[in-house]
Amino acid sequence: MTLHYQELGSGDTVVILHGLFGSGDNWLTPARELSRDFHVILPDMPNHGDSPHGTSMQYPVMASETAAFLGEREPVHLIGHSMGGKVAMALALDYPELVRSLVVVDICPVRYEPSHIRILEGMQAVSEEAPDRRTAADAVLAEYIPEAAVRGFLLKSYDARSARWKLNVPLIHGDYTHILDWPYEKGVISAPVMLLYGGRSSYASPEARSAMRDLAPAIHEHCIESAGHWVHAESPDETVGAIREFLGA
Repeated sequence: MTLHYQELGSGDTVVILHGLFGSGDNWLTPARELSRDFHVILPDMPNHGDSPHGTSMQYPVMASETAAFLGEREPVHLIGHSMGGKVAMALALDYPELVRSLVVVDICPVRYEPSHIRILEGMQAVSEEAPDRRTAADAVLAEYIPEAAVRGFLLKSYDARSARWKLNVPLIHGDYTHILDWPYEKGVISAPVMLLYGGRSSYASPEARSAMRDLAPAIHEHCIESAGHWVHAESPDETVGAIREFLGA
């Protein structure tokens, strides 16, 4: 699969995989800082942004699609946030020859409880009404999602000119249980791994971090105490600093 991507800087390659409902732009600010030392690639994940829509959101499939995108490149430093972190872990398990090191941001190899049902319902409602203005799409979403910041994040992926989501909403909805899950029962990641997580996030509970240690026994953990799930947006300087230190820059 040919993914849409941006690239910045030069040097050893760092590839950043964004989370569910997002796009490569979500990591543009940290990427600009990292591009002082690295060649940074920001793909839109399959079924997101300007990348093609596929037929599955299961992690082995997304790992395969990402591996095809990486192609014949030398092994890369891989960073993955949330859903992108699970894709990154799957990639490190299934295609270890492609991964030089791995930074997993606020996600662990466990099954999570559903937390996006109202978001999916709101996005489906927007699809059905097909408003040709973002303000009108926001009004529809507001009936399902009270948080303006969440609506603003989602609406970055709404194309008012064509009155449609760039996101593959039907597939995300249909494969949502797979997105919550972690399908690998065994395996150990051989590349160096850092778990970077927010102290106010529920995604990296002690039990979840224990599962992470089983997957990567020599893991380095870095907690940003003041941050929640959106570590890179809430604490960009500490996020970049921790990544730089881990990568030896």
